[in-house]
Amino acid sequence: MMKMGWCYQWWVLLFLMSGCEILQKVSSLKCYECAESEPNSCGKMFQADVVTITDCQYSIYTTDTLSMKKEYACMLLEEIDVASNLSTFTRRCSVKNLNDTCENIVLKNEDVRPQIRTNCRQCETDLCNSSTILNIRIISSVVLLLVTCFV
Repeated sequence: MMKMGWCYQWWVLLFLMSGCEILQKVSSLKCYECAESEPNSCGKMFQADVVTITDCQYSIYTTDTLSMKKEYACMLLEEIDVASNLSTFTRRCSVKNLNDTCENIVLKNEDVRPQIRTNCRQCETDLCNSSTILNIRIISSVVLLLVTCFV
């Protein structure tokens, strides 16, 4: 019986965390913004403590659009020169509903810059364009919940 009480509390905690994620999406999204001109902090050796955090509604990548309701996302873009195998990174805000998507960037680069291989990822939680693909907070919560309930 004691385990069910703890299990119930973890489900409530997970529910509350999900609610926080939803509220976070309602407010403006915050993303890391940096470019290849900062290779020591923006590249493969990403240093979150020295990179600019930008509120997407004020980002230089999103302010010149006239859409009334923008759907923001964070973007992590890696462009690899096939000949030299050197990478450049860009981390920034994007506006999904104005076709500023990974799919469009990859397709455009394939047409215009065939010597560049493009890897791109978009995500929709604050500061999710660091270097991790999955939101560690949610994964660790679910794992902890499962271990607590079934052990």
